[in-house]
Amino acid sequence: YFDTTNELGLYNFNLLTDGFYNLTFAKDTSYDSSCGQEKYVSGTDVSDIAQHVTGFMPFDDSLKFIAADVTLDGTISGLDASLVAQYIVELIDNFNELNTHWVFKPSADSTLAALYAKLIENDGEYIIEYSPLVFDDLNRDIYAYRLGDVNGNYCHNRNGGDRVKDRDPIINNIFTDHKPQLSISISVSEPIYIEGVYIEIGYDNKTFNPHLFTFDPSGIFTESYESKSNLYSNDGTIKTVFWTSAEPQLIDGLISEVLFIWEDENAGGEIWLEKFIINDTAGNGGITLSGYDSGEVSNGLNIVNKIYPTEISLYQNFPNPFNPKT
Repeated sequence: YFDTTNELGLYNFNLLTDGFYNLTFAKDTSYDSSCGQEKYVSGTDVSDIAQHVTGFMPFDDSLKFIAADVTLDGTISGLDASLVAQYIVELIDNFNELNTHWVFKPSADSTLAALYAKLIENDGEYIIEYSPLVFDDLNRDIYAYRLGDVNGNYCHNRNGGDRVKDRDPIINNIFTDHKPQLSISISVSEPIYIEGVYIEIGYDNKTFNPHLFTFDPSGIFTESYESKSNLYSNDGTIKTVFWTSAEPQLIDGLISEVLFIWEDENAGGEIWLEKFIINDTAGNGGITLSGYDSGEVSNGLNIVNKIYPTEISLYQNFPNPFNPKT
């Protein structure tokens, strides 16, 4: 017998007869259709898991243990933190052998015994075993956990939302001679204690090729943080996550740099900040061309080769006498 819950999460099996049954739960998709296919885990979740593993800040809620055990092996380890980080930057799309992103745990109370039923856990899956089913089991609550979402903020709007290119972007034109390598700086505009960061950078992959991503180029806080990146995916997007397994550090100004190879010496192109999330909140900052004093931090850069400008516009108030059609 199969049933799908309605929009309120209700389900009903009304054709069952007396007998022995196991009640299990599953979700086919890795996201909730009512919330969209957004990332539900972040650098903050990775940091929470890592801080628990190191003992810096052990979990204070039993529910976090379920969400953090993404391998479903019954333990919380550095492997769980690593897998969540890899998932965030899309190096992997799955956490465990069951290929599931959800754990469903029915409420276990004294009414189960009265129904000749018991709750069984097996490799992260919870089952209600009716031995046998002779009474109606009414109003049984089932709790769903998103694996990796330790702080439980999935389907909750982040404060300020994501920093996305097509949301009122500020693109700076940078006129420069061609050089084999370009270094892009990512900065925060005010001091902030950083627990976890997610950065997504888009770029014209016909012109630029990412070569190196460095967190904290000054080396002041490097020992306090770990990182994971899909730098060499070559799909026009760099995704990187940073997190701390110890005490968050107060960081101001430059937090990371990306080194690009400028492949096409006859053309320019854009590099932009697609998403910038600090501690589950839209980061207050932007990007600049390292060593180029433009006077402002922006969402994106339009790199223009001074020798080969990409576009020239002429504005006139009267027709060109040599070509009236212009």
